[in-house]
Amino acid sequence: MLVLYIILVAIAFLSFCSRKYIVFLICYLGLMTKLFLLDTSEVITFRGEDICVFLNFALLPIAIFRNNKILDWNNGRIWKWVYVYIAFILLEFVLTVITGADSFLYSLKVVRVPLMMVGYFLLVSIPLKDYEKFLRILFAITIIQTFLFFLQYLGINLLADALTNESNSDILGIDVKMNIPTFAFFFIFYALKARSLQERSKILLFTVMMLIVFLTYARGWILSIILGLAYYIVKLGNKKRKLILLFSLILLIPISTIFIGKKTSEQGGVSTSGDLIGVFSNINNLSNVDEGNGTFSFRITMLTERVLYLA
Repeated sequence: MLVLYIILVAIAFLSFCSRKYIVFLICYLGLMTKLFLLDTSEVITFRGEDICVFLNFALLPIAIFRNNKILDWNNGRIWKWVYVYIAFILLEFVLTVITGADSFLYSLKVVRVPLMMVGYFLLVSIPLKDYEKFLRILFAITIIQTFLFFLQYLGINLLADALTNESNSDILGIDVKMNIPTFAFFFIFYALKARSLQERSKILLFTVMMLIVFLTYARGWILSIILGLAYYIVKLGNKKRKLILLFSLILLIPISTIFIGKKTSEQGGVSTSGDLIGVFSNINNLSNVDEGNGTFSFRITMLTERVLYLA
């Protein structure tokens, strides 16, 4: 399997150099996602993102040579935010090493994933027509992943990372799987905007991808979807569609709360509201918060602690 990954790195590099961008995107995203979750060998111990960071810096000079405008600060707001983010990460890395807060190797280990953002400049250098063709391939891959994801509930594990979320297991007699299709979130919002899909296909795609996310009972994921849909509703121009989506969103919130609350309470834990109450009732002494029921309490506690520190 290691040989396969080495071959994919070589193909990704050569395909970008020869402007075979669709091949490059398949290899690049495949390396990042354990071959789109199809590598179940568990032989590879390194992170795919590390390989992609290497490719980002190796291919960046080539992308700049072809079109130096991809680095132009005035390209738009997104470019500026990308520059600010990368500058912040690099500054944090340098200061951490200089002040001796952590070793060089440990700091490099932490900073390597945020440096994936450098790949933004590679991606914007790829023509739109190649993305349109690649999107069809990505859609087919997602359909295959979706089929294999649901097979897991029949005891057939053909996807990588087929681990049960221990804190979410035994809900309604089934185990919760967290290895959802790699681009499930993307296709949730793609279904709302795609012009190439019929209305029925959009509804089906949106419903299936939403169901997959809800089956994880991951509160952070569900909350991010709700916030994303809320933003989409605000941006809608059609009043009728806005009202329909707003009504759907209103229904979505209590349904997700019921599911999430049932998950934790059946295991002797607390509901989402219980987690929030536990944090804010101990706001003067956050060390008293019980974080043993999952990561949600920990994250809310950490966020509250940082806000209070900055205040």
